[in-house]
Amino acid sequence: MSVWGRFRDDRMIGGRRLTASLILTAAYAASASAQSSVAPALVRPAPIPATGAVVGELTATAPRTPDGKPYGCYSIDTTAGSRWTVTMSSTALDSALQIARGALCSAASLQHQNDNVSPVDKNAQVSFTAVGGRYLILARSNTADGTGPYQLSALSSGGQQGVASAAQASVDRRALMAQQVEVRRAQVAAQVAAEEAAKRAAEAALQAQADAAAAEKRRKARERSEAFNAFLGATVTVMGEVNTLMAAENARLASVAAEQTAQLAEQAAAQRQAQADAQLAEAQRAQAAQSGRTPTPGSGAATSQSTAGLYNDTPQGRFMDHDAAIRAAIAAQRGGGVPGAPAQPQLNALEQQRIAAANQQARISRIQADEAARVQQERLAMARTAAGNFDRGPASSVVGQQAAPGNSGAMASPMPSPPSGGMSTVGLRPLRQDGDPGEGRLSRPGVAIGRCQASSASVTYSMDSFMGGGKVAAALFWQGDASCQPPGNATIWLRVQDGTAYGYANVDGVLPRAGAVGLDMARIRDWDEMFCSFNGNSSEQCMDAASAKQLWSNGRVVGFEIGW
Repeated sequence: MSVWGRFRDDRMIGGRRLTASLILTAAYAASASAQSSVAPALVRPAPIPATGAVVGELTATAPRTPDGKPYGCYSIDTTAGSRWTVTMSSTALDSALQIARGALCSAASLQHQNDNVSPVDKNAQVSFTAVGGRYLILARSNTADGTGPYQLSALSSGGQQGVASAAQASVDRRALMAQQVEVRRAQVAAQVAAEEAAKRAAEAALQAQADAAAAEKRRKARERSEAFNAFLGATVTVMGEVNTLMAAENARLASVAAEQTAQLAEQAAAQRQAQADAQLAEAQRAQAAQSGRTPTPGSGAATSQSTAGLYNDTPQGRFMDHDAAIRAAIAAQRGGGVPGAPAQPQLNALEQQRIAAANQQARISRIQADEAARVQQERLAMARTAAGNFDRGPASSVVGQQAAPGNSGAMASPMPSPPSGGMSTVGLRPLRQDGDPGEGRLSRPGVAIGRCQASSASVTYSMDSFMGGGKVAAALFWQGDASCQPPGNATIWLRVQDGTAYGYANVDGVLPRAGAVGLDMARIRDWDEMFCSFNGNSSEQCMDAASAKQLWSNGRVVGFEIGW
């Protein structure tokens, strides 16, 4: 039976018990009224007695919640794990309960609340399991104008209020606080660990993205370099073949023109020879008539034959026979014979000299044309070799004949040791934006190119940035034995230096014969393959990309070597 129920039974049974109940009710009402006189910011709770029952009243002067509703405040001391049921009932107002923690009722922390036991019951009831320590009970109206008497009970699971000593309550509160501190500490540690794991995962993801982007960049740069090298090689090959064919055609036309010129010169010489023969025959007839001899039939033919033997071809030119009759005719022509006779024999000798000069010029023209055609065929063969086309055709036999030891004494000489060079990164200066070695021409005397010994060699070079890398181009010209064929695996090494730092950049290509300018070979390389040490035509240790960029931006070409 509730406290309110016992109060009603006592009132009906007798006046003595009724009087005691009224006095108790009045005492608690006075206690609740005393709470209303305290300022709202300093409302303190009244303890619930050991019976767990309170009769109170909400008046217009009672303390109010922040939303303006009157309330009465009480406290209970609990033990950890105890089960509590708090009930508020009233016929004068709409009951509402709030269970809170704290020292002051006006500044408590809400834990549980209820305003209706059921949809049809306007009384309030809250059941909860305590964690130990003091709890505050706010018995209030559900409306701002709700006033009147109410009944409040707070019972533990054992049927009575759990009373604990102050020392036990203090111990329980300390244990609870320690437990809460440990829980919070574990939560903070878990949160920090989760944040660190998330940070490491994010850093790993960013690093993986950066590595993937760098690898993709290197792949694209390599593909661009390979595509450009392939395009450049094909273009150089095609242009070399076109130039070679055009040069061969020009040489053929020059040879034809020289042959035609020689034929015209021979025809003109033949005509002049015939005229000279006729004049000489006439002079001989005049001399015979003067001496009393009559030319016999056919003497013209004999004279022509004698005239034909008048001059003989020799490597030194033409000279005159010492036939007695012809000497007499020449003597007469020079003033020892018939006066007024034409001086044809002397004119005939001059004509013969002109004919010999014309023939010699024709032979020289034919030799030059043949040599030009041979050189162009060799260039065509070298261009095909550079393009990887080994089906050289007729040019292969020409080059092979020239390279045979029996045809060239230079090829029979022993092969000298190829040159070598190192590199150094000591003294590199910081990277200079938009800097490169540039272009120019270098010359040096006494260079060995395989078995060929060049009296002088010149290299025209160009080094500039291209498509994320460095483009190196070079062409060689040298003087020496024209019959000596340079090695086919030759490499031009350009020495780039900046102070004490230096390295070598190479260009692979087919070298020309002496007196001819080589094709302008170009190569695009990644930075970590740009500057190296070398031995012959093979690179050895190379600079890292950062050092190569520094040397590229500040260095200059100071020399070159030909390796094989």
